[in-house]
Amino acid sequence: MPVSLKAAAKKYLGKAINLILSQSSIVTFFDVVKLQEKNSPQVKINQRMLFNLYRSSLTQGCRFPLSDTGFRVYSQFEEDGILLYIFAAIGVEHKTFIDIGSGDGINSNCANFAVNFGWNGLFIDGNPTNIERGKKYYASNPDTTLYPPKFVNAFIQRENINELIRDNGFAGGGCRCDVH
Repeated sequence: MPVSLKAAAKKYLGKAINLILSQSSIVTFFDVVKLQEKNSPQVKINQRMLFNLYRSSLTQGCRFPLSDTGFRVYSQFEEDGILLYIFAAIGVEHKTFIDIGSGDGINSNCANFAVNFGWNGLFIDGNPTNIERGKKYYASNPDTTLYPPKFVNAFIQRENINELIRDNGFAGGGCRCDVH
């Protein structure tokens, strides 16, 4: 009986701690270590080498199956690798992104470009807590301290999307973004 009571207490205490941490903005030691790994110079070097390999291979007519190019650094579903391959194939002119419904912008397929490739961008989300968390992260990240991406707290609607993009300095740039 005491063993099962101990096991039950441990189980419910663990659930309670996880619930408290998920409801707060407390950053755990493991979160810090994970972010340091994502920001390491080796991650940047490896991705730039892979980008250049893709560019070189594509100019020689060698294509990779898109399904073989995915990997995650900041994204949730291997978009970091897939987008790296796509941009190696089509080229990059403006190095600008707009992420609508971005959450905090940290677990985002645009985060990798902002942090590891120096892209400039706009994160839009309807949750003010997400926006503040993202602003804090990018303001303290050594790779985005000088030029952090912009964050806007807004719910996107057909009537406001063009204005939000324009008012934050991201209209134009070779991409027409009108929604009718």
